[in-house]
Amino acid sequence: MHLSRSYPGVDETGTIMLQSAPDCTTPYSGPFRKMTVFVAGYSTEHERLFIRAKRTEAIKYARDNKLTFDQVLASQLCNTVAEELFAF
Repeated sequence: MHLSRSYPGVDETGTIMLQSAPDCTTPYSGPFRKMTVFVAGYSTEHERLFIRAKRTEAIKYARDNKLTFDQVLASQLCNTVAEELFAF
């Protein structure tokens, strides 16, 4: 497991292109835009996003599945993905 900082799939708006939402390109600018989000398995079929409160779960998922582990800001995600993630 490692924390990587390069995202090969960044569109012209600066939004990280996710395997799980390839057509979602509108950047998130809502109230949680400065929140940390963890991405396990970036750009793979096992890609999953976790809110900061689920950091331990995210690390375990990444470690158990031998996946990358990335930390991003919610503002780097597309609107639809971020809204679903923060719908608690």
